[in-house]
Amino acid sequence: MPKIILILILSVFLHGCKSFDEKDEFGKKKRIEPNVRKKIEAAQGGIFTSGQNKDLLGKNNPMWKATLSVLDFTPLTTASYNGGIIVTDWYTKPGSKESIKISVVFLSNEVSTNSLEVKSYKKICETSNSCTTTLLDKNFNFQIKQQILKEVKNFEISNKK
Repeated sequence: MPKIILILILSVFLHGCKSFDEKDEFGKKKRIEPNVRKKIEAAQGGIFTSGQNKDLLGKNNPMWKATLSVLDFTPLTTASYNGGIIVTDWYTKPGSKESIKISVVFLSNEVSTNSLEVKSYKKICETSNSCTTTLLDKNFNFQIKQQILKEVKNFEISNKK
């Protein structure tokens, strides 16, 4: 009897997992493309398109340039021009036990605070094996956004001259 109940419970859970599959508008299962380059080409229309979605996220984007300028004090781990993401490496001031890491995701080409998502982390290492990592507060992330927007304004002013 307990085996039958267990089988019934498992079948309900397993049947429920089907609903998490991605479906297209006609109810067919979507094929997820594992190749990032093909995903970008599909989203942007490919390299050999005639004017379709020519503007890649980040291309000639003043927010992109300003972010690189603001984060120039630390080495970058990832800077995906087409993907719209910049991630710094852990940065530590000399003699400090604290390190910070910042990631910036570009949500659109529009110049506004809503076009950026900034996340930052702080790592404190008491010894080489004992480190704790925490998410920094929203105020720090907001300050980074404000610095980026200020840099965009500086670029615009210098371009008008």
